[in-house]
Amino acid sequence: MAHVKTKPWQSAKLTYLLVVSCWIIYAVLTLIAPQAAAASYRLSSLQLILLRLTVIVPIHLIWLIAAHGAVTLKRYAQMIQGAKEAAGINHIADGLLWTLGYLIASSLLSAIVPFYINLPGYDALVILRDHLAPAMSLVAFWLLFQGSQELKAVAKFDTWAGPTMWAVAGFAVIAFLLVLEFATAPVVAQAQADLTSVSLVNHSILIYTLILPYIVAWFLGVLACVNITKYSNRVGGVIYRRALRDVVIGLCLVITLAVTIQILSFASKFLLSLAVMPLLVVVYLLLFIYGLGFVFIRAGAKRLASIEVQP
Repeated sequence: MAHVKTKPWQSAKLTYLLVVSCWIIYAVLTLIAPQAAAASYRLSSLQLILLRLTVIVPIHLIWLIAAHGAVTLKRYAQMIQGAKEAAGINHIADGLLWTLGYLIASSLLSAIVPFYINLPGYDALVILRDHLAPAMSLVAFWLLFQGSQELKAVAKFDTWAGPTMWAVAGFAVIAFLLVLEFATAPVVAQAQADLTSVSLVNHSILIYTLILPYIVAWFLGVLACVNITKYSNRVGGVIYRRALRDVVIGLCLVITLAVTIQILSFASKFLLSLAVMPLLVVVYLLLFIYGLGFVFIRAGAKRLASIEVQP
């Protein structure tokens, strides 16, 4: 390991500024959004605002935790600049920033869409919202995979050895069933407020523009988890391995959660049928796991950095 001190990552303050700014926009749009949900859940206007606040406030905290975790790992990558694993850690940090970015962008678009109901361009905005997540997550997971491959080159291990083949086989079955279910599912009429690309674009087209990008991204995420886990088991030094283990746990949680959120997006009809409390439980659970993943990443990156500055 190269024991070299560097300046803090120059874009850290900009990252926090963008996160806070996006949250303010998201919060305002959510609070003043049309009251369609009030009728769905039989809520008064005040009750609906309070309900929205129970999600808006935790989202702000989670986004800040995520930004802090990604920035901390980015700083560590700069701290070890020149070391063999520096490029891999840097690409992984970039992948985490993209993961946070696509979740923020998707949230903002989802908050904007209700204002365009029954206006020209509403259908196009819905299609853009639905395709933004697979496009950005494909970039994010590619960066995570690329970083894991660079770590693999340092530790020199075989990705496909051990249980990896079984994991890939299970993934292939799930992917096949997902494509089959999507291709054969009937198109159900949706209310304007709940409109998705499924009702606007032919299924045969969405398989290539929506489903396959998701599947490729998930596959890259699975391989990234495998590579990063194997790397953490191969590196020398007990203290370094323990610090890296927190980063690995956090990365696997973030990747798993991102995949889970994307899968749940296909079950929007089921989620909309839930009562308020069960729906909030699902939302809070996802937010908690997402935040926990970045807490692990931040803790591991800080420990790694402390190892580097030791005399």
